[in-house]
Amino acid sequence: TRFIGRVTEDEKALLKDRMSDVKLLGFLPQSEGFRHMQETDFLLVTMTDASSLTGKIFEYLATRKPILAFARIGGEIDKVLQETSGGGCVDPDDHHGARELLMNAAKWASQPDGWFHPTIDAINAFERPAQVARLAELMARRP
Repeated sequence: TRFIGRVTEDEKALLKDRMSDVKLLGFLPQSEGFRHMQETDFLLVTMTDASSLTGKIFEYLATRKPILAFARIGGEIDKVLQETSGGGCVDPDDHHGARELLMNAAKWASQPDGWFHPTIDAINAFERPAQVARLAELMARRP
């Protein structure tokens, strides 16, 4: 498991002395971060504020890799993942649901291709050119 970017001291304490290998890589140049994303099986996003939507989710969607999200059900992250079929979401306070999501991820990772089917058109709609076109369309409608 690799963590790129900021990890708080409280979070670091939770990651110590694990049976599996945990690497805290800190902040990396974007190109190196993207290389790490391409090498992984799953991408993790955490968000406790239901109304927030981190830009990281769009970078993750662009990789076409499954996303495991610990975010509020019904929140913005959950809505984007449902719209794009980009991965699974579980409420950060739902320990049973978190265990189930991680157990399913382990099961999925051991299966041959065919279990993960993101909605590519929905993902493409979040790319910059599509967003700029949508903004231009909305601005053209203004009186």
